[in-house]
Amino acid sequence: MIIDASAKNKELKLICSQSKHSEDPSKPLFFYHLQKTGGISFANPLTMTFNSIKEGQTLALRIETLEDLHKIKGHPFHFVTSPRLAYGAHKILERDYHLTAFFRHPYSRVKSHYTYTCMRAQEKPSDEGFEAFFRNPENCNLISKRLHPQAMETTLCDSQSVIENLQQNFHSYADFTLVNELLAVYLSLYKLPNVLAERVNKTLPEFRYDGEKYRDEILALNEEDTSVCDYVKANPRIPSLKDQVATEMSAHTLIFHEFEKLTATKQTGKTVNTQDLLRFLKQNHNSLISTGSFFQAPGQ
Repeated sequence: MIIDASAKNKELKLICSQSKHSEDPSKPLFFYHLQKTGGISFANPLTMTFNSIKEGQTLALRIETLEDLHKIKGHPFHFVTSPRLAYGAHKILERDYHLTAFFRHPYSRVKSHYTYTCMRAQEKPSDEGFEAFFRNPENCNLISKRLHPQAMETTLCDSQSVIENLQQNFHSYADFTLVNELLAVYLSLYKLPNVLAERVNKTLPEFRYDGEKYRDEILALNEEDTSVCDYVKANPRIPSLKDQVATEMSAHTLIFHEFEKLTATKQTGKTVNTQDLLRFLKQNHNSLISTGSFFQAPGQ
């Protein structure tokens, strides 16, 4: 369940953990994070909630390289995020994982990836820069290459093989517009706190760019990804939990706040009593509030 938390801030959402169900929560989760598909808004709140369960105990982490993945082999992490590694990386850990991923239409994703890169480099987007970016073979059919069933051994990008891989091996998958819906599923499955959050890791307005004149060329260069994303958008897999009680939510809520946006995305969080939070949100529903309203200063 997703609750609109503010009448004046449409991005502020309370993502509810409805943890009264009979589903087995023992199977861990591995997230194949594809660039600019909303993954940080999914992975980082989950990581914070997992790691808040017991002080000093790390149950969730982000892995960048195969070398780092080998280092955690045998450790009982319950949630692993991989923003760089190709499909098959989870097998190195020799555990049975739920697999999940988000998708975004190639034109939107490629343009967002480019403007995001410009923002991080503090460079103004340009036609020349965009052309070089989207015509780079490394930036074409990225999703189909990363999630091909033999992605660890090949650079093939056959969309039908990727779709079959999703159907056969993934617990969930969805368009990036459904990030909060899947977040609610996993908060509930693992009996974690609710999350109050806004979209994070967005490109700031001054770095936005209209690349519409390149749409057809980008789609031609990303035909396989287009097929995969069209399939996922029409057929999202969002699991239902057995015997879930929809009227109950967690007694605690993580407030997930992004306090740095320009040169890097940085977030912090604090856990509060849900009933206290609901009273505050009701009293201030028509006021302009954000996650920052709960923090006195950046990083607190």
